[in-house]
Amino acid sequence: MQPLRKDHVDFYKSFCSKKIEDQEDSILTEIEINAQDQVDRDFKNFPKLLKLDKPLESFKKKVKKYKDFMNKKKQLEDQFEYEAQKEADQLADQIKSILRVRKSDNDFSGIQVSKNDPIDYVMKHLKQLCFEECKKTLKKRHKILNALDHKRERCNLILHTGSHITPVVEALKDELQTAGIKIDIPNNLLLPSK
Repeated sequence: MQPLRKDHVDFYKSFCSKKIEDQEDSILTEIEINAQDQVDRDFKNFPKLLKLDKPLESFKKKVKKYKDFMNKKKQLEDQFEYEAQKEADQLADQIKSILRVRKSDNDFSGIQVSKNDPIDYVMKHLKQLCFEECKKTLKKRHKILNALDHKRERCNLILHTGSHITPVVEALKDELQTAGIKIDIPNNLLLPSK
């Protein structure tokens, strides 16, 4: 009789393990199929067997009620959003027309009702337009601002007369004083005119 060598033991051990695993897989597959068949036959009565039939019926009713409500809510949301967006589009067209007529640089791209807060968006742009209008009006009414171009031109003429520095600086001081601009140059720094 010949003793088993290590390589024989390893081979037969692996061989037996493989055969057992194959048989086990086959049996588990058969059990899985039979269990599914039994579930298909017996599941209808299973909740009643566990005394869950009444709570399940109540739960089904509540879920149906909830889903019906959510569907109605969604329909109402869609309807209200559609109506609000229709108004928003009309308002946006009016605002764009006003911005175009007033030649505003305001970047108003329209109103999306479904965005965070469309009213804040509109009010922000209207406030910006109001600011631009107020600024234009105040610029037109400001006497000194309107006279500054004329002052700039007169100052350039005074500078280019070719006269001595003292009378030029004195004339610049007087001209700028009428625009509210004060030049404080000490007289001792100016050369006496001849």
